[in-house]
Amino acid sequence: MLKEVEIKRSKVVNIFKKEWFQITLLTLLSISAPLIIKSPQILVGSIVNFVLFYSAKKFSFKKTLPSIFLPSLIAYSSNILFKGATPFLLYFIPIIFVGNGIYVLLSRYVKRGILSVLLASICKALLLYIFAFVLVKETRLPEIFLSSMGVMQLITGLIGGVLGTVLTLEK
Repeated sequence: MLKEVEIKRSKVVNIFKKEWFQITLLTLLSISAPLIIKSPQILVGSIVNFVLFYSAKKFSFKKTLPSIFLPSLIAYSSNILFKGATPFLLYFIPIIFVGNGIYVLLSRYVKRGILSVLLASICKALLLYIFAFVLVKETRLPEIFLSSMGVMQLITGLIGGVLGTVLTLEK
């Protein structure tokens, strides 16, 4: 009986070690943050950026694509962000995809821990802030997007990246 329990435990542990299982869990985490937690942005964004950073360090770019695309689509479709300004998020979805992609690529290919976090976070935040700035100045886009697509993106990128760095350190 004990041997049977040990065999079953071993099979369960092996499932957790499977790449497909880890990617599925991380993707579920990235989409459940905006769907279930919803706010504050600092928490939701930090979780999503953690998943992006951690996935970038562990898996190929292709395998991070669900986490690059799905969180912002979920946030938009559930109408949960920006206190009534969520329809304006539609303008940002493509640029968020690009920002997340840049964050993943820089996280993946810059090998030094803190430099990787800083560079990925700054580049993503700058891209989103510049896009928001142009849209706010040229359209009637609410100014709430300047802080949420600038400083808040930088902060959540740094938090997610630091957490991802700590959890991917070789022991």
